[in-house]
Amino acid sequence: MFQIVEPGTPLLTKVIRLWMAGGFLLFLFSFFICPDQGTQKKVFYVAVVAPVFFSLFRREFRLIFADPVFRWLAVTLLYLALPVFWSPDYSPEFIKRVAKDSFYILCLFLAAWYVIAYMKVPLDYLLIAMLVVATVVGVILAFEFYRARNWDFSQWFWPDWKFFNKNRTAKTYGMISVIGVGLFWLSQNQKIRWFALGCAGIAIVLVALSRSFGGGFAVLFVLPLLFFRGGSERFSGKAKIIAIGVFCILLITPMYVLDTTSLWAERGWSKRDQIWPVVLDMWWQSPLFGEGVLKRPIVIGIDGGRYHHEHNLVLALLRQSGVIGAGLMIWFFGALLYRSIPKQGTHHRLAEGMIVYSFVASMSGGIYPIEKPDDSWFWVWVPLALAFAIQMMDRDHGKSSEAKA
Repeated sequence: MFQIVEPGTPLLTKVIRLWMAGGFLLFLFSFFICPDQGTQKKVFYVAVVAPVFFSLFRREFRLIFADPVFRWLAVTLLYLALPVFWSPDYSPEFIKRVAKDSFYILCLFLAAWYVIAYMKVPLDYLLIAMLVVATVVGVILAFEFYRARNWDFSQWFWPDWKFFNKNRTAKTYGMISVIGVGLFWLSQNQKIRWFALGCAGIAIVLVALSRSFGGGFAVLFVLPLLFFRGGSERFSGKAKIIAIGVFCILLITPMYVLDTTSLWAERGWSKRDQIWPVVLDMWWQSPLFGEGVLKRPIVIGIDGGRYHHEHNLVLALLRQSGVIGAGLMIWFFGALLYRSIPKQGTHHRLAEGMIVYSFVASMSGGIYPIEKPDDSWFWVWVPLALAFAIQMMDRDHGKSSEAKA
């Protein structure tokens, strides 16, 4: 039976492990229970950054520092922070902020690795706890939202207590649907499996209610892939075809009932065609190194509209860090995915799904990734950190025991 703290563990190690495991789980909950970004940052500082900071020089962390993909992440984050030195917003305070934000991202990966790969906290228990919180909050938000509007389901689901934006809502619950389907394949417990699939179904309905094209497209793209790949080690070809057919019906039905697809056809990519050509022109003025990290990456669109950011991860990287920064980040995505694909085990199929979802969801609303914890972390850095930790579960099995001795 799993124990976070084994008998005879030194007191300091007990404190670190309990703090790290509890803090990491609390941070995952914070994406749903914290009403604003300021509160979420405070949770992250206390629950993740503090225990990682006090543990950095412990010998077990040498295991992750030797990993080539983690080293590539560190190099990528370092380079993505460097453009602050040629930024028009250059200042000592801004340099300090960007450096801290890069360190915070590293802390997230270290905490995920420590809890999932080193401590071996059961992945299905960790994820089911997050699904419970996310589903309960989502149902409450939807109930309150539509009750206040006389149950008019033609209104876009746009919670005014949390998220404050239909795209953030859709991409957050799109990620929940991916985790739910992945957990359906991962868990050996029948009750957990079907509960996770039910949570995924609720998340899909919330995505459909939001009428977000970017979030909906990411779900439509990733879930059939995950559903097919995840069952490859358990079911025959005929069973998989039947399962995929049933799942596609469940996926498309709420979107058809809510007339989501016609709304997408009418509205297109929500002004992306007005934003992206301008961003490409900005990038072309400094293609190699970019114009530098920006405090407020305002874009004046073709239509004269004022937009707060580039609405695309790759374009944000190209504009602010040039082709070098974009290339490093894309390579990191590719390195994570390349390491998962050939491995056996349903947990690696879940990692694949999270990596692909992170990339696809970031194509319609991504910002420059060096940022303090906010809602966008849940569909960019959190899935990448979880996927990285999952990949390290098998690799560290023997080494972890040796390091603990």
